[in-house]
Amino acid sequence: MRRLLVRAVVIAALALGVRATVFFANYPALPFYVMPPDAYEYHRLACALVRTGEFVDPSGRAGQTRRGPLFPAFLAAIYAQRGENARAAAVAGMVVSALTVGLTVFLAGWLSGPRASWIAGLILILDTGTLISSHQLMTETLFTFFLLAALAAATACLVRRSPAVWVGAALGATVAAAGLTRPIGLPLFVIVAAWLVLVGRGQGWTRARRAAVAAAACAGWGAGVGLWALHNARTHHAFTVSDGPAKYLLLTRGADVLAQERHSTYDEAHASLIAEVDEISRRTGQRRGDLYMGLALDLIRRHPARFLWAQVRWLPKLLFEPAAVNLRPGATLARRAHVLGELAHLTAVYVAAVIGLCHALGGGRSRRRRMAPLLATLLAYFVLASTGPHGSSRFRVPMMPLLALASAPVFAVWWRGSLRREPGGGTGEVALA
Repeated sequence: MRRLLVRAVVIAALALGVRATVFFANYPALPFYVMPPDAYEYHRLACALVRTGEFVDPSGRAGQTRRGPLFPAFLAAIYAQRGENARAAAVAGMVVSALTVGLTVFLAGWLSGPRASWIAGLILILDTGTLISSHQLMTETLFTFFLLAALAAATACLVRRSPAVWVGAALGATVAAAGLTRPIGLPLFVIVAAWLVLVGRGQGWTRARRAAVAAAACAGWGAGVGLWALHNARTHHAFTVSDGPAKYLLLTRGADVLAQERHSTYDEAHASLIAEVDEISRRTGQRRGDLYMGLALDLIRRHPARFLWAQVRWLPKLLFEPAAVNLRPGATLARRAHVLGELAHLTAVYVAAVIGLCHALGGGRSRRRRMAPLLATLLAYFVLASTGPHGSSRFRVPMMPLLALASAPVFAVWWRGSLRREPGGGTGEVALA
């Protein structure tokens, strides 16, 4: 355990060094890539928190039931100490990203052995999307950290035959923190809770222990999410955690479906849906946020085939859009080489992750076998939830540590050239010989 901890710290420090080197080499020439368009809204919310202590947009825009509170609060904590300094916030993001790499290394080592831990760290260090995301004032880096913290709490359930109740509470709280950072994380609790029930039965927990751990997980998740819903009910008269997922569903994939139906452009369909939401809101007095999901589901019911096609047609963009174009503008030889290297890296990781998950699900009682359903379900969810016209390389960032955990044992096996399962029910990872 001590060696694994040292290894995680070393690789996290290496990841931080790479992120800092690239950032300070490029920031003077590319300051805009620290603040993509959505980053300005988080910046304004953070400034308002520092100045007034309220979660409001000082520009006067409505709709702050869409953004989660934790990332603006994270920025506000930095601004309170360093002033409204985007570069200081980017440095803090690099530190969080490096901690995520270290946590991934630790989990990979615990699940799959020392070689897999080195490889998992290398996968994340080499991933351009993760690197660039660590420099930007966007939610993906902090969200991914909470996601890995939740996975760490989940793996703690496998350490003992009967885990402590606090482990369930920590699992629920970290999943809640992920959802309050980025609303796409709100449904993750359903996946984690289902896995918790299955693993509890598989490991022979008593009914009382299963009930206690599940209740603690629900309490940890419900406390954070429920308090934020109550805040929105008090300040915006809407008992909701976030309108973001419903708005994204309507105005991205819904707009794509509508564009297919009308044979129009995506931008025209997008504008038409916004106008329809505004018109219904004016006519009925309903909040815009209360209309998004209903309109989106109506479109899906009327055009299920087109909706499925919208899921499929944008999948290559999500999985393979090169992040290197953001780091190296211009059609240079270095940019082409970087893009080709990134595509090769992603392809190898995807193939190895599929092989690793299939092997882990094949049988046995190893830790990897018990974690594989959770990893596979989380990856499937992120692919389904992130695909769309606006899907981009930054939407891959939360998936990369999961892919690293799934693929690292396979790369370790390829490195040694043989594959066998460790007998018995110990760490049970893919063993190397």
